[in-house]
Amino acid sequence: MDEKQKNTKECPRNSILDFNFSWVLLIVYLAFLFGIWFAQNQTAQFVPGDYVGAPYFFISIFCGLVFSFLLYNGGKILFAKLSGYRILSLHLLGFMFDAPKDKFKFHYDILSFFELQLRFVPKDDDLEKNPRKIFLGGFILEGILIIAVLLSFFLLKPTEGRTLGSGIAWTLLFGACYGFLTPLYEILPFRQDYPTDMFNLLVTKSKDDQIAYNLLQVNRRRELSGEDFLHREFESYESFYGARALYFLYLDHLYASRLEKAFNTLESMKYYNKYFDDSDRYQYEEESIYLRFFIDDDSAADQIYLSLKKDDKKEVTSPRDVADYRSAVLIAGYIAVDAEKVKNIASEFDQKMSKFQEDSRRLQKEKDLFKAAYNKVVKNKPEFNLTNR
Repeated sequence: MDEKQKNTKECPRNSILDFNFSWVLLIVYLAFLFGIWFAQNQTAQFVPGDYVGAPYFFISIFCGLVFSFLLYNGGKILFAKLSGYRILSLHLLGFMFDAPKDKFKFHYDILSFFELQLRFVPKDDDLEKNPRKIFLGGFILEGILIIAVLLSFFLLKPTEGRTLGSGIAWTLLFGACYGFLTPLYEILPFRQDYPTDMFNLLVTKSKDDQIAYNLLQVNRRRELSGEDFLHREFESYESFYGARALYFLYLDHLYASRLEKAFNTLESMKYYNKYFDDSDRYQYEEESIYLRFFIDDDSAADQIYLSLKKDDKKEVTSPRDVADYRSAVLIAGYIAVDAEKVKNIASEFDQKMSKFQEDSRRLQKEKDLFKAAYNKVVKNKPEFNLTNR
């Protein structure tokens, strides 16, 4: 990392895409739905008497939202297939479908009930593929739907009389309006909790950013399969997906015991921290804690942990990915001083590793690093009455 980066706490170039507008836009979405509901109330005079009320609103809202959601994501799946991608994961209402290889694996996670996620990965792990058509696919099918609904609305000729045709016409129109919530969420060009399609279009204009996007998706797949991560160096990491490539470079240095380069790469991750989301921003702190413990700088590791926000503390103490466990066991042993927590983390690590069918270099390295971390706790916390692995 150059001197300019070393003397700067944050990446100097700021743009509107660097700020999370989720809470602000939530108000926009609620106002949009309320506005449609209010407008629909004004059309009751055109709807048959026995249809006005709950059926009129329920059918419009439910069918509009569900059909639009399915159509929009169907468009993404179609264009992903045409672009040489396949579905990597589908998470909806706690139902988790992941496909590290050819078949989907399912599990249910109540803690992920509000998570809505559809991810794609390039076939054959080809980093050169262009993902931008995926981000356009949903908009194209939604555009076709809007045209079809408007044509149907005018063909049915809603009148002042409460006719069946008029009722169907208004139901279709407001169903499409409610359903527009999905493309509205995706089309606003702002950063939110999860990257939207318009945001992805804006941040994958260059070839390097497209490669970095693919790299992240491929390594997400490899996290699930246990295969070795891919890594790639770029001329610049000052982008939403480019910054994430640093984590895989860091792990490559760590596995090869190039500690100086590993520390420098972590510093670069800190420098480009604003590009990371809440889901992976913790990685810098987690690995910083691990390396401090690794070089026996326990007080520095403790200070880093104490400086974390509540949510980040939860992330580094609740391991999810394979690389999370070695830091978590050190925190449990040295900072939380909790023998049962150490045992539980070790048990969870063994269970996770047993699910992988192949023992890649990455998995073997993580086994060795976890073993060293666990045995460090055993040695320095004799009161835990633990035995070496």
